Amino acid sequence: MFGDPIRNPYGWYNDCLNNVCTKINDGTHCSPESFDKGDYMYITAKNIKQNGLDLSNVTYVSEKVHKPIYQRCNPEFGDILYIKDGATTGIATINTMKNEFTLLSSVALLKYDRSLINGYYLIHLLNSKEMYSKIRKNMGGAAITRLTIAKIKEIKVIVPPIDLQNQFADFVRQVDKSRFDIKKSIIELEREVVYD
Repeated sequence: MFGDPIRNPYGWYNDCLNNVCTKINDGTHCSPESFDKGDYMYITAKNIKQNGLDLSNVTYVSEKVHKPIYQRCNPEFGDILYIKDGATTGIATINTMKNEFTLLSSVALLKYDRSLINGYYLIHLLNSKEMYSKIRKNMGGAAITRLTIAKIKEIKVIVPPIDLQNQFADFVRQVDKSRFDIKKSIIELEREVVYD
């Protein structure tokens, strides 16, 4: 719909993430002790997937640990969570949780200007093979590959008119819902076959 995001054949407005986001930072740089149960979920890179948050192996931290971290790095519903350290660097997802949680420094928080950028558009842009490849080439580190917050802020993105981004996001949501409905139907059919 928008063409190659690197070559930008349609000549869309192009800007760096720092100018289309109101806040870009990351979670705690010290790894707090986490537990199977607790006050607040502790989200790390292992929980970030392109298709959403995977909470199957989530751990928890206490309120005492969570509060000072959340004061600095406060993920809210609709914000983007972006892996910045390790093997899965460059994967983005949208936060669909309304409850507070704690982030580790391996995950960057992107609060985007909703008058300029649609979150669903932005995660698909960042996860596109062209952008993903370009961003991965810009990583540093010898033992652990990573993107610094400074490098994330410099990432250039195409910014088509917001109404077109919203149309794209609506289409993506319809496709995702159709996939979910198909998957649900297949599971129901498999149950019928098993029980018949």
